[in-house]
Amino acid sequence: MEYRILLVDQGSTDILRGLGNSLLDQEELHGRVEFVEAAPRPGAMGPIVQELQVLADPSHLSTLGAVLVTWLYTRRQKVSIRIERKGSKSAVDITSSNRSTDAAVRELLEQLTKDLAEHPEAEDGEDEADVES
Repeated sequence: MEYRILLVDQGSTDILRGLGNSLLDQEELHGRVEFVEAAPRPGAMGPIVQELQVLADPSHLSTLGAVLVTWLYTRRQKVSIRIERKGSKSAVDITSSNRSTDAAVRELLEQLTKDLAEHPEAEDGEDEADVES
């Protein structure tokens, strides 16, 4: 299963880079996180991260969920992200604010659990052909 993680509020793109690095800190997600970059803005020092693509089979969903939950709870500033699963019309929007984070995290975990239930037989590497380069 491939997930796209996008910044909704168009804040600092360093936010997505930081989230991507948090995901890559997990050994089981090495090689499964891709930074999709856009051309640098005029005057910028380099490319900006436009989105993250995460290739995860069912055995990775708990790690993905744990990293996202931890990352959201440790944001000092308000951040809004969208998590979409490729090939699905469902998306989860999460804003990290004290009041809404709990409900958003529950929704995220419910969606990941639903994805796991829909694809329990998926094997490691099955979706690798779906990753866009």
